[in-house]
Amino acid sequence: MSKEKLRISLDGCNGKVTLKGLLVYHNWHFGESYDKLGQQLQKDEWIKQNIKNQEHYDSVSSMLIDWQLYEGGWFINSYTNRHLYNYLCQLGRNYRPESLSYLK
Repeated sequence: MSKEKLRISLDGCNGKVTLKGLLVYHNWHFGESYDKLGQQLQKDEWIKQNIKNQEHYDSVSSMLIDWQLYEGGWFINSYTNRHLYNYLCQLGRNYRPESLSYLK
């Protein structure tokens, strides 16, 4: 099965998953073109502008290690740290990542 398309992440109730108002996408074997994402943005700058305290930068950056920021939303590039993705998608028995509370 080839994973050549983009799919919106869905939660356990079939709702669209977002982080800070931006849709979350992942690879899938059918769906939309990657062009929908638009230009890649600077995730590091986004983190700096959206955390309550700069001392939590490393923690939030680690939480988003697999996430890439684009004009059209977030793209899950890999699954090194699945905690946030699993929490937002309501997969398994997950708890809210502590680092999520560091965002404004």
